[in-house]
Formats: sequence, structure tokens, C-alpha cells
Amino acid sequence: MQDGVSSHGLIMAKDVGRSAGFTDWPFVNSLFLSDCYCCSDTCSEDIEAAINATKRKQVLQCHVNGKLDDQDHFTFALATFLVAAGQHSYFAYSEGWYLKSYGLKWWPEYSKPLGPPNGPATRSGSIYERTFSSGTKVWLDVKQRKANITWSGV
Repeated sequence: MQDGVSSHGLIMAKDVGRSAGFTDWPFVNSLFLSDCYCCSDTCSEDIEAAINATKRKQVLQCHVNGKLDDQDHFTFALATFLVAAGQHSYFAYSEGWYLKSYGLKWWPEYSKPLGPPNGPATRSGSIYERTFSSGTKVWLDVKQRKANITWSGV
């Protein structure tokens, strides 16, 4: 497949590959984990798939649907992304797909300092933790669906 695309092109797999165990994902150079990224009991699988994508240096786009006034859900979603994010990783949070109907929100967290990660996330059971060069710390419990992001300088 990649032989048919120039070195500047992307071949993107969408998360429908979950039912096939992500078997096609190592053969593309870009992944799109759409609106149901970490929205169910498959969250650990989703995070591990995202971590594997960043290890393969694939472009990663994680999109999460949620209410634009739900801070707890947004924080959980952002934490699930941050424990897996790599150099070419992108995050989106919106209420639906149609901008005219729902729109987007610029969350204050998007402007906070992060910097490169100090290393990969650590995992103990359902808990992930990761720190960043800015001093920002992410703690995530996927089983309890709770997260905390301690932003540097805040």
C-alpha cells in the first residue's frame, strides 16, 4: 500500500480496525482514533494502540466527542491522549461532527505549558502516569474513569 503513495503522502487507518485487533495499523503511516476514543471499557486497548502508533512514529489523531461544558470528561479525554501522545500526535474534542450545529471550544488547557514528555507513560493495572519537561504531570485511572492533570506553574 505505501509503495503507491509518495513519501509525503499519508495512508490513514480509522479506528474501525478495533474489531480486527488493529491488525492493519502497522501498515499505514497515520491513525485516526475517532469519536469513541476511550469512551468505553476498551480504553486501555485504545491507549495501548495509540502508544504503539507513536512508537512506530505514525501520525496520530485522537478525536473525542463530549459536551462542551463537561470539564471532567474533557480532562479525562485529554489525559488519555497525553499518556500516549508522541511527536506527531493531535487531539480534538468537540460536541459532534458538525461545526455549524455544535461548534468547537478553545479550552484553556490548550494554552498551558507542556513540553516534550520525560519518557513513556508508566502503567500499573488501570493507572497510567506521565510527566513532561515543563513539570506537568498526568495521572489517569481508566477503570475508575478519573484523571488529574497538574499543570506546571499553575
